[in-house]
Amino acid sequence: MRVEYINDEIVGRVFGNALQLDMEHDYWERQGCMMALLLWDHPQGVPTVRRWLDRAIATQTSDGRLCYGGTTNLNFGAFRVMDVAIMRQFTATASVSAYFTYPLAMLHERTQDSGYLEAAERQMEAVLRGPRTSEGFLLMNGAAPEVWIDEVYPVCGALARLGRVLNRPELVDEAYHQILLAGRRLIDPADKLSRHVWRERPNSFTESTFWSRGNGWLICAAAEVLSEASDHSSAAATREILSTLLESMAALQDRSGFFHDFLDDPATALEASGTVMFSYAAALAIELGVVSDQLVEPAVRALDAVAGIVEPDGSIGRIVLPPGGPGVPLGKMALGQSFFLLSAYYLRHQLKLNGPLSGA
Repeated sequence: MRVEYINDEIVGRVFGNALQLDMEHDYWERQGCMMALLLWDHPQGVPTVRRWLDRAIATQTSDGRLCYGGTTNLNFGAFRVMDVAIMRQFTATASVSAYFTYPLAMLHERTQDSGYLEAAERQMEAVLRGPRTSEGFLLMNGAAPEVWIDEVYPVCGALARLGRVLNRPELVDEAYHQILLAGRRLIDPADKLSRHVWRERPNSFTESTFWSRGNGWLICAAAEVLSEASDHSSAAATREILSTLLESMAALQDRSGFFHDFLDDPATALEASGTVMFSYAAALAIELGVVSDQLVEPAVRALDAVAGIVEPDGSIGRIVLPPGGPGVPLGKMALGQSFFLLSAYYLRHQLKLNGPLSGA
């Protein structure tokens, strides 16, 4: 296992960049940054996350949506998200503003401040009141009965954690229900990879690629749900989804350590967000005993590949911009810092990383 790039200096540099992020602009990309600041016990972790989340609560809407209701970033320089065909009829539901729910629950457990838990519960109740498919899958796009792979990450881990903290088992049930529904409708039985968007009526895939970050959303959500409630009756089926997807992805990893934007298409770009999401989910799955230590090597290679493109200011590029899918360019997003730091946390022992306490 050759490691060329990842070290404490790079981890510290990425943390330094994360601490400077603009909450008003980067809110949905920074769930992982907040989780990492708390997991690593960063010296600035609690005060920074508290400041960000206090602002998210201050701008929580009357119906429970955090941070101005979760408006989406529409422009990245000359690239306009709403010019992409799949986004032209997109109507955001409360799921879009749910990214802060998981770190709110984490911060409550650190501080015992009930206001954070109450805000998280208001947000999640807004999600649960939202529209669904006939099978009960919560919609991210309220304009159509569709299963978006993007939906599972902001919702499922938060449901499971809140269910545990609030002693509300029905929330944990819902988290597993969403994971299993996504797996049923999106995972291809032959290739054992997840597609991007399935539409209920007419039964069709409106975006059917094996998108790298899309698969990343599902494996990260599954790993986080299992970490919160490993003894649930649906845990075995979820472990099967997670192990299957991780093994299928690992078989398609490029020799560089990266994954292609479309996992099975070497003509597409080597892409960073799906790469660090694989690394994080694999590392967490190893810790949970879902997969064997054989995935340590591809997880480390993935993290090391992305460490090699960390900029001097700690930012990370080569990330496909929202909403992903065909024809979408690469750019920089705080999403890269989020999953880079989470992956480094769960691989720190293998890599002998001390993390931000060593000098950040």
